[in-house]
Amino acid sequence: MRTYLFLLALVLFVAGMSLPAQAGIVSGTPDDPTLLQDIAVDNETSFAWTGCIIDITMDHTFTLSDAQVITPDDWTAVITPAAWDETEYLGTITCSAGTPVDIGDTLEYSYKVSFTGDTVINESVTPIPEPVTATLLALGGLALIRRRRA
Repeated sequence: MRTYLFLLALVLFVAGMSLPAQAGIVSGTPDDPTLLQDIAVDNETSFAWTGCIIDITMDHTFTLSDAQVITPDDWTAVITPAAWDETEYLGTITCSAGTPVDIGDTLEYSYKVSFTGDTVINESVTPIPEPVTATLLALGGLALIRRRRA
């Protein structure tokens, strides 16, 4: 009886270990190796966005396709194919703007990712501030440096 309880505890422990501890999308079946991502990101920063960089990482090779920005509709999306990046495979979607995503507005985009086997898909979005905001931040930084030296 003790042996069975030990084996059951070991199986539950190993099963628990296979769950990802990090945020991401857990997917991958041999029957459907393509996943469509439809994502909305609220601009909760203190600046308007004129672009963003979306990094997608996995532990094995994958293909990105059909990247598009839904809102605002005058943005474009360019895919950089996935390649090995020292510790994982990294693919990038670079989005650039016509109309900025103002504070409180939403950026909606979609893409397809194709892969084989089970995996964890991690995604990070880095917004690019509008040029005026970036310039003001740079000038503020220079003023602080100059003030410290004085």
